[in-house]
Amino acid sequence: MTDSNLGTIILEMATKINRLTDKAKLKQENLIDLGQLCQDFNEEKESETYALKQKLDKSAETIQGKILSNRLNFHHIDSKITPPTVFSPIPTLTTSQKLKDAYLLFPKKRFDNTKNSGSITEFLDKFNLAHKRLMVSKDEFTELLLQLTTGEAHKHLKMFVDSGESLTAIFYRLFILYDTSPTIQKARALLNNLKANKSSTIESLEAKILELVNHSARQWSAPMRKNYIDIQACQSLINALPDKGATSSKKICEQQYSTLAAELQRWPTFSEFTLVLHPLKSSLNEDIRLNAENSYSKIQTYSYPANKFSRAPKTNWREKSSFQPKIHNLNFSNPRNRNLYQGQHPNYTRPTYVGNKNIPSQQNLYCSLCGGKDHKASFGCPKMRNNQGKIIMVTPSQRYCSAC
Repeated sequence: MTDSNLGTIILEMATKINRLTDKAKLKQENLIDLGQLCQDFNEEKESETYALKQKLDKSAETIQGKILSNRLNFHHIDSKITPPTVFSPIPTLTTSQKLKDAYLLFPKKRFDNTKNSGSITEFLDKFNLAHKRLMVSKDEFTELLLQLTTGEAHKHLKMFVDSGESLTAIFYRLFILYDTSPTIQKARALLNNLKANKSSTIESLEAKILELVNHSARQWSAPMRKNYIDIQACQSLINALPDKGATSSKKICEQQYSTLAAELQRWPTFSEFTLVLHPLKSSLNEDIRLNAENSYSKIQTYSYPANKFSRAPKTNWREKSSFQPKIHNLNFSNPRNRNLYQGQHPNYTRPTYVGNKNIPSQQNLYCSLCGGKDHKASFGCPKMRNNQGKIIMVTPSQRYCSAC
């Protein structure tokens, strides 16, 4: 019912009461003033509307403030290490002996974002453990942070402290600047794409999965984080194993996981699952060695245009050695040798071409790699291919391969 309908009903009721009063010949002061009734009704209606508007504005302001606070306090969610929340109300490092004892517990090496000083995670974790033993005041904790950092880390930390940042915000900013571990999204992607290779073992997979799953679980609170780590780690370990044959390591682990869950009447933890797999690790490692993906990366190959010698793009093994491909014992990285090869070398005979310039004539053609007489090894042998079927350049030999 709307306010206008309610007002109409009240006005009709007041009118009928006045009529009954006239018929009963009662005193005039018993009659209801209809004008005053309408005015009071309108004032009450405006008062309720204003109060409702005030409540809506306050609710909108509260919601907007919560949204903004959540955006600005994201570091409370994505925090690898949180600072202490309990501090001593009074200074505790009041003497030189106490300060000397404190330095024995806090990190001995100043953090400067180098390999020698360790990671920022290790540095702040040791800081929290030392504070747990000593329970210093908040100002002393900040002073120790400044004293045990140097270089850019000290400069940035000093700026954060001077700008009035909270310890939680300071920890988060230090992680943004100096932490090299994967983010939550990247750790989750690496975990989903993790596959065992031939050099992997069941133990190395467990260690890698534990590292990644702890990074990807940072956004959850403590109870949910534990459940997420156990379930996600177990499934990631199963999915990382090879699945070839009826008795593959993946099928064996799936069966062990289902059996253990049925016996426990709940989802097993990752520790319980790995304990069950421990007696089977020899057979699991053997299956990984035989059926997992290759541990080496694919070698980058290249093709040569006709009558042109293109240098191969550098690969890792070529960057680490001084070996460079040679043709007819001439190093093409030397411009002098390149000129000799292109007509100035006494043992070099330029092939003659008929019709198409890119097709050498059939005269004096011989391949020292395969023994064919329709091409030369120096122009690329069509039988020298990699696993992907691409023709690769091979140094010509003195006699052809017996297998070809």
